[in-house]
Amino acid sequence: MALEQLPSTSNRLSFFKSTLFWLICSSVAISHGVEKPAKPHYHTVNVSSLLPKPYCTGHIKGSSVGSRKMVVTSKRGPCSQIPRTKEISAYEESLLEDENRVRSLNKRASNVHSKAADSGSRIPTSDSIPFSGEYITTIGLGTPKVDYQVIIDTGSDPTWVRCKPCSKGCKSENSLFDPSKSSTYLNGSCKPNSGNGAFGMNYLDKTYSRGYWGCDKLSLEPSDVFERFQFGCGLITEGGSGNFANGAGVLGLGRGDLSLVSQTASKFAKTFSYCLPKTSSSLGRIDFGDRARSVTASSGLKFTNLIKEPRQNIPSRYNRSSLYFLELLGISVAGSRLDVSPTIFTSVGTVIDSGTVITYLPPSAYTALSKNFKQSMADYPPAPSQEKLDTCYDVTGYGSIRLPEITLHFGGATDVSLNPSGIVWIAKKNPYIWCLGFAANKKSDDLTIIGNNQQRELDILYDIDAGKIGFGTKPCGD
Repeated sequence: MALEQLPSTSNRLSFFKSTLFWLICSSVAISHGVEKPAKPHYHTVNVSSLLPKPYCTGHIKGSSVGSRKMVVTSKRGPCSQIPRTKEISAYEESLLEDENRVRSLNKRASNVHSKAADSGSRIPTSDSIPFSGEYITTIGLGTPKVDYQVIIDTGSDPTWVRCKPCSKGCKSENSLFDPSKSSTYLNGSCKPNSGNGAFGMNYLDKTYSRGYWGCDKLSLEPSDVFERFQFGCGLITEGGSGNFANGAGVLGLGRGDLSLVSQTASKFAKTFSYCLPKTSSSLGRIDFGDRARSVTASSGLKFTNLIKEPRQNIPSRYNRSSLYFLELLGISVAGSRLDVSPTIFTSVGTVIDSGTVITYLPPSAYTALSKNFKQSMADYPPAPSQEKLDTCYDVTGYGSIRLPEITLHFGGATDVSLNPSGIVWIAKKNPYIWCLGFAANKKSDDLTIIGNNQQRELDILYDIDAGKIGFGTKPCGD
């Protein structure tokens, strides 16, 4: 029987070199996120999918009558109908604006409401919050209807717009509301116990709007029109460096009597939903009433209760505020629950807020979250801190990366897994610097605040009369 001929030394050497070259190339490709295999409790994210574009992308599912939709856009992105100017603060500066808002949310929760808050003639500074709002939608006021771009805010009640005859802070990319041009306008208050006609909204970052109350027809969509909607007419406005995003004013979506939610309750039953866009170059939406329920029906909503009665050490005065309180009990990273007691969150309380950018956690909870996130991101090079965000990575050169799932655990066994766009905060100056979009509170007895960054691409349904909020389990983008 003949022996099989062995490969020559040169052939063996050539085979060895080819194999070594293939292994090195494969290792390099895997290290840069090109061929990384799927891993349980991780998102495989195409890096370019989270980078904002210089143009407006896609469309959004949602309510429509004809071609009209109630669209939500970032005030900083190309989809906004408000032209971007140097007066709109840079994206990084939004984190600095956040500090003022968080400080005042905690001040509001720790101070007993003053008697002046019940007078309705003005909203006292001690009961107001700094304004940093990120997201804009369009409403119509008056007859004939004129459209205005306003910032949505779940942390305050009154809706207000800049009006003629404006004497300060009148610059806006929208026209000023002119009461004399509307045939349905009524001067003064038209709601019980809402003051003597003087309007004032003061924010703790020293921005404000002052003027008088007025009532007129509110148009959200052609089929959703409300007579005698009360709003503030701002004659003197101080918007700081952001100038309220050069918009017309603010759309108040809080829980109070003068919010849009309460004033439209006869038709919408205090129900609304929104989907915040994936990036600043994409679109979101906002809906009300039955339409809010129908558009979120396919999202696999999971509900948790709004806190109506005080629990543990939550003061009863919270129930009189405009804020939406939830019961956060824990957080998981990559499928592993943080070793943090639920009382860390429940002893003070948790608020969901559209006007705060990132999510603020008790210091011990953030330390645990950051530690676990770093362990899960060990394959990627760390990057310098960005403002208050200290857990950052440089994804330059990576086609895709693996992000650990982050899940928020609420009361009622409601687990909400954040979308990748809600896990990281991306620096504007260098979009390849990705940071964990959470920060630590300065004090252990500060509120936990779920910011708008974590709410991205989640269908969120507010059913205030039923006392619950639903979170979609499927991305609500286009």
